[in-house]
Amino acid sequence: MIVSTCYMLTKIVENEVNGMQDLIIITFTKLRFLELKWLPRLESFCSGNFTFKFPSLEELIVIQCPKLMIFNEGDLSTPLLQRVELIEGGDKWRWEGDLNTTIQRMYMEEVGFAGLQLLMLSNFPKLLETWRVENPQEFLDFRRLGVLEICDCSKFRYLLTDSMALGLVRLVQLIVKNCGTMEQVIMGEGAKYRMEFPHLWLINLESCSDLTSFYMGSHSLELPSLYDFIVKDCPKMVTFVASASSKEHNKEESQYLFSSKVETPSLEFLSLSSNNIQRILDNLILEISSYVQNLRKLCVEGCGNLEYLLTSSMVKSFEQLNWLKICDCNMMEEVILVEESMDEEKMCKIFFPNLEFLLLQDLPKLTRFCFGNYLELPCLWKLKISKCPMLKTFISSSFFGDMIVSSENVNNSCALSLFDAKVAFPKLEHLVIEHVKSLNKIWKDQLKVDSFCQLTLVSVVSCEKLLNIFPLSMLEKLQRLDKLQIWNCDSLEEILESYEPAVSQSQTQNATPLPLLETVTCLEDDVKEEIVFSKLKYLQLCGLPRLSSFCSVKCKFEFSLLEKVILMDCPSMQTFSMDEIRTPKLQKVKLTRDEDEGFWDGNLNSTIQLQFIQKSQGDSEN
Repeated sequence: MIVSTCYMLTKIVENEVNGMQDLIIITFTKLRFLELKWLPRLESFCSGNFTFKFPSLEELIVIQCPKLMIFNEGDLSTPLLQRVELIEGGDKWRWEGDLNTTIQRMYMEEVGFAGLQLLMLSNFPKLLETWRVENPQEFLDFRRLGVLEICDCSKFRYLLTDSMALGLVRLVQLIVKNCGTMEQVIMGEGAKYRMEFPHLWLINLESCSDLTSFYMGSHSLELPSLYDFIVKDCPKMVTFVASASSKEHNKEESQYLFSSKVETPSLEFLSLSSNNIQRILDNLILEISSYVQNLRKLCVEGCGNLEYLLTSSMVKSFEQLNWLKICDCNMMEEVILVEESMDEEKMCKIFFPNLEFLLLQDLPKLTRFCFGNYLELPCLWKLKISKCPMLKTFISSSFFGDMIVSSENVNNSCALSLFDAKVAFPKLEHLVIEHVKSLNKIWKDQLKVDSFCQLTLVSVVSCEKLLNIFPLSMLEKLQRLDKLQIWNCDSLEEILESYEPAVSQSQTQNATPLPLLETVTCLEDDVKEEIVFSKLKYLQLCGLPRLSSFCSVKCKFEFSLLEKVILMDCPSMQTFSMDEIRTPKLQKVKLTRDEDEGFWDGNLNSTIQLQFIQKSQGDSEN
């Protein structure tokens, strides 16, 4: 039997018998070999008062089981066993006459800590006390330690000194959680050598209310293998490395999480949550070292002091970034801050060439993603914008806004739009917009030719100022749209706008030409063209009190693959379209929340018309 690397295991045999345990005899008749290895929580073979017999056991190996206090509480018989091996191969062993006595003596002498590779320090109260007053290197072999974790401890101002840290040459994971008194993880004491963790790839700092920095000392910190860095709920932490002396301490430097005193060339994942970091990166260090050149995933959440994420000069260092999440940052007004010195040519080149996912959520002061004339995200496939009430446009080329502020009396064509010809998303597939209260218009009538052509999902929820979703000029771009869901937009009157506003010559430059043939909608009553949604399978329209129809223009519609339609709480909707509509695969429409089977009256238009008439009659009777 070999039991190895089970970090939560506390015993091998579970005690499920109540009472009379001393009368039960358990015999492993044929067991000759038993190995217990890397079991940091193992306390005994069995916690019950059973009698165990091992008549054939000849070889027992116990390695790194520091909490193993006794083998068995009841009687124990091992007639052939003559030693407990401490390493594989039998070169090092112990024996004190019997198995239980041997295990007890090993526990008292802390033999289980020898050569330890995984240490969850909080599991050993006695070791915690010793660690606090003595040098743990005297009884622990730091050279083999690969994982060091401490949780739920309020006895340390720091975990390691720099001289102790230098001995952790094989450390790969360092985890500190819920240590309320800890101010630094590593406290410098004037070590002569530079600080380096050659193999450390994960640092996780969580719920440490007094933590101000990871390392405070006079040396730089080199982390050549650091891949994953997580800081969560550490409200006082503002910098990775702080100078040890108050005279040396540079107040300007301490504003940055990453300064010239730390090197993390392999960092790929960075998560910052619920802390007061003011700046992530210092502009000056970009020229002298590579800190984020390999960063692929960046999560910033609950950072109340951040007014922006990056400056325009930093963006070029984030070329590998493919996942960006920004949430609950109450002071953030824009994601990228363009410096005043940035000339117009460079301003037009701001982009993340490999960004695939972007989430902007709970940003109450966000007014735009960035300032500039043009922004291309060539690989972005999913964009979600949620609870950004001040957001009206994604990119603006004016510090004071691009267009006329819309009002009830201003034509909707003048409204500021979220997307226009200054943005290019050629691979965007999923677009989700939720609770953006100031949003007047999603798409400008003129867009980049290859932008938004890959959309398969569009979801718009609780955008109370929207009058419509798509301009007619965008229909050609919706040929891959598979799912459309619109919820709780109080002002929404139609899905497709019913007019084509006049376009100036400057607006048409680099923009999509008006779609031709099947997707052109003519406003003359005697001319009927056809609008085709060739891929749309799912349509959901719910909580839209002013919605009168999908489109009020008189033209034919074809939904070749449409299979599911949900139309709920749309009391003003009298018909789906003003003309013929073809939905060859649609067999029912769900019109109420309580209706499981759906309703159908031959075609989509007549189904909605009949439901509207029945509802009107019911309301008049009431």
